[in-house]
Amino acid sequence: MKNPIFNRRHITEYFVYGFMASVLFIIPVLLFLSHAQYGHLYYVCGGTGLFMFTIFFYALQLVNRPYDSKRAVSMLIAGNLATLAGVLFSVLFVLISFLITYPGLFSSIPTENVLRNAPASLQSDNPANLLFMILVFTIFGNASVGAFVSVVTAYVGKKNQTIDKPAQLTAN
Repeated sequence: MKNPIFNRRHITEYFVYGFMASVLFIIPVLLFLSHAQYGHLYYVCGGTGLFMFTIFFYALQLVNRPYDSKRAVSMLIAGNLATLAGVLFSVLFVLISFLITYPGLFSSIPTENVLRNAPASLQSDNPANLLFMILVFTIFGNASVGAFVSVVTAYVGKKNQTIDKPAQLTAN
């Protein structure tokens, strides 16, 4: 029997839910970039929360599927693959939004035009430093919340936790 985790329907879902999670993540990031103010850095955290809820919604859908709901490992793999797709899309969207916001991304501009009201340790005349900070948060923050939600939903959402049918981890 072929493992349904690797069929076209699931792979399409990974990209669809990953794309939706990254779109919901990038909206607050765009708000942050439009203000370019240190005090609005919490927008990026709000975007990570929206990313988490999208992956959680996908994991809840897996609970009601016959194959996935019987195997916690397959639910876990599916959630993590959707998270991986979402993180990749998020990184791509952050890079594009920075290139649009700061056309001279790797050149020096006045410090106040990069991040206003920032503490001295974060002040820089190069927008690439801010890009690095947002990318690190994008990768580690979204991957962490996506993996956490996938693990919690896979084991809490499972109807009968006393038995767990083994998941076939090979493609065929």
